[in-house]
Amino acid sequence: MISAASRQNPSGSARLRRYASAYAPTFASLRLVGDAVPASTGTVLTRRSPDQVRVTRAITEPAQTAAMAATPRADVIVVGSGAAGLAAALTTARAGLGTIVLERTGLLGGTSAMSGGLVYAPGSRPAREAGHVPDPGAVTGYLEAVARRPIDKARLEAFLEAAPAMVDELAGAGVAFRLTGLVDYYRDAPGAGPGHVLGTHPFDPSGLGGLAARVRRSPYRGPEELWTAGTGLVGHLVAACARAGVRFRTSCRARKLLVEDGRVAGVLTGGCAESVAVRAPDVVLASGGFEFDDGLLREWVGAPLEGSWSCPGNEGDGLAMARTAGAGLSGMGEVQWYALLRLSDEEREGAPLMHDASPARNLPGSIIVDRNGRRFANEGTLYQDFGRAVADPDAARLPAWLVVDAGFLDRYRERCFGDRPLTPPHWLSAGTISELAGLIGADAAVLTETVERFNAGAARGLDPDFGRGEAAVDREWGDGDREGARACLAPLERGPFHATRVYAGSSGTTGGPSVDPDARVLDGAGAPIPGLYAAGNITAGVFGDSSPASGATLGPGMTFGHLAGRAIAAGRRDAHTDHKEA
Repeated sequence: MISAASRQNPSGSARLRRYASAYAPTFASLRLVGDAVPASTGTVLTRRSPDQVRVTRAITEPAQTAAMAATPRADVIVVGSGAAGLAAALTTARAGLGTIVLERTGLLGGTSAMSGGLVYAPGSRPAREAGHVPDPGAVTGYLEAVARRPIDKARLEAFLEAAPAMVDELAGAGVAFRLTGLVDYYRDAPGAGPGHVLGTHPFDPSGLGGLAARVRRSPYRGPEELWTAGTGLVGHLVAACARAGVRFRTSCRARKLLVEDGRVAGVLTGGCAESVAVRAPDVVLASGGFEFDDGLLREWVGAPLEGSWSCPGNEGDGLAMARTAGAGLSGMGEVQWYALLRLSDEEREGAPLMHDASPARNLPGSIIVDRNGRRFANEGTLYQDFGRAVADPDAARLPAWLVVDAGFLDRYRERCFGDRPLTPPHWLSAGTISELAGLIGADAAVLTETVERFNAGAARGLDPDFGRGEAAVDREWGDGDREGARACLAPLERGPFHATRVYAGSSGTTGGPSVDPDARVLDGAGAPIPGLYAAGNITAGVFGDSSPASGATLGPGMTFGHLAGRAIAAGRRDAHTDHKEA
C-alpha cells in the first residue's frame, strides 16, 4: 500500500509520462496503454487501485536491450544499489527527477542486502512516538567520545539534523520502519542510550514480480517467505523506488565519469554488450568500498586484510572514478574490522564465503589465540574492537585460531557453524591441547599454559587477563541461559579439541572522496565538483572506523544519500527559477 504522503508526490503513470516526453531517446520504446506502463528499459507498473501499485517487471539486462544502442539519458544517475544509493534514488525520483540506478553485479542491494538491515537514526519519528526524545548535545558528546579520530563537525551536524527527515521521506514512500530496543554499544560513555536504532518490518517480495529475482539474498540466512534484516530493508527500498519510477540496470559497471565544461555529465559503462555513455547532469556515487581490490588495499590500508564478508563487487569503482575527476580523499585506510572464519571451500561470486566469528568467540567454552598460542584480547568484546586487535600489524598475531572443546560443539555447533563438516583443511582436531598446538603451528607449552590459565578463571566465572563477560554487551552476545560472566565463560576441558583459523576481516572499507554536508564531492582544494555526489562506504565514515551503535553504517549512508538527492532536487529548482526569470 502507498501512504497518503506518498500519493502527494507524482508517481506511476503520470510521472513516467513526464519522463517519456523529457527523455525521448531513453524511452524510445515506452508505450502507455491505459494504466499499464511497460518500458523496455525500465519499470512496469500496474495500477491495481488508486492506492495500490504492483511492480510486474522492472529490470531488463542492458546487453539484451536494443535501446542501449542509443545514448540513455536521465536527470540523475546513481552508481550502486545498496541502501545509500537507493535512498538517493528514491529522494530524487520523489522530487520528480528521472533517475537510473546502475549496478555492476547481477543483483540489487550490495552489502546492505547481506547485512542486519539496521539503521542508526537518532531523533526519528518512531523513536519520538515511543518517548525517546534525544538530547542533541548528549548524542553529539557520545559520538565524539567513542570516535577513534576527530569527527567532521559539519558532517556530523548534517547527519543528526537530516536523519529524521530521511526516515520520514522513506517512510512516506512506503518503507516500513520499526523501532528496535537496541542500546548504543558503549554503554558506559555519557550520552549512550536506546531509541537510536531502527529496523524494518518483514517485506513480502511477492509484489515485486520479476524484480524479486534481481534482489541480492544473504548467504547467511536461509530461504525466507518474508524477507527480513538487510534483504527486507532493500526489498522495501527497491519497491519504493520502482513505485517512484526509478529505472534499474544490473550487470552494468560504471567505469568513467563523463565531464564536460568542468561539470559531470554522466558515466561511461562497461559490462554491457558494449561500452555505453549514460548521460545525466548529476551523478551519485554509492558503489561501496574497495575491500576486494588487492592493489587499493596495499596502497591505502597496509594492515593485513585477509577476507571480507561484504559484496564481492566492492572493488573501488567509485573511488577510481572520483579520483580521475580530481576528488580529494579522506579517511583512506579506515576499515570496518571483523574477525572472520572460513568454514568451507564455498565461494560466492568468485570470493571465499567468510563468516562472522562473533557467535563462536562470545560463547562459553572457546578462546582465540595468536600464532604463538596466547590469548590477546577479550573475545567477547565488540566485533570492531576485537577485529582490530586481530589485524594489528604491530602485534604480528596472524595466523590466529579459534579453539573449542567437544562440549562447546555439543552445545553450540549448529548455532555457530551450521551443519558443515568440521574437517581439514578448515578444521584441525586432536585429542589433547598439546597435540592441537602441533597442528596449528603454536608452541605446545605456550598453548597448554594459556588454556590452563583460562580454565582456572573460567571455572570461577572470571577472566583476570581481559575481563571477558564483565561488560553487559559481552553477555548479550553470550549464552542467555547462563548468568553473569558465565554467559561468556566456561573451561575447555573435554577432548577432542578443535581449531579453525580466525581471519583479519572486514565488512568494508570506508575511506574515499571527501564530501561536504550536502554529500557533494570536493576536489583537492575543497571546492565542490559540479554534478558529483557520494554516499555510503565509498566515502569516509562520519564516525571513522568506529561504530557507535548498530546500524552506524546504513544510517549515515542512507542519510547522506538522502541529502545528495535533496541537494540535487534543490539545484534543479533553483536552475528552473533562474531560467524563468531570465
